Amino acid sequence: MSAKQALLSELHQARLESLKEMCLQNEISRNGPVEVIRARLITELVLDEWDNSFTVWLRKTWSQLFLA
Repeated sequence: MSAKQALLSELHQARLESLKEMCLQNEISRNGPVEVIRARLITELVLDEWDNSFTVWLRKTWSQLFLA
């Protein structure tokens, strides 16, 4: 399993407090429901090599789905 796969698995299984701690360590916003926080971490830490325009779209989509 690659490092990115292991991180994705860890993020998928992590509880809210663990996710918030990861956000603190990586200077990522901790605001929002657990799935928005999880999506933010995945976007920043796992999908960091993807096209940034897709990343921006993904963030907006997740925010609209879970904050609307």
